Amino acid sequence: MFNDTAILIILALGQMMVLLTKGIDLSMAANLALTG
Repeated sequence: MFNDTAILIILALGQMMVLLTKGIDLSMAANLALTG
C-alpha cells in the first residue's frame, strides 16, 4: 500500500514539474517512463 502511494506521489510531483516548466507532455505514461 505504501509503495503504491509513493509511486503516485512521484508521478504527481513529475506532473507538477511539467506544469511549472510549461511542458507540453502531461501524460502519466510519459512521467512513469521518466521516473523509471
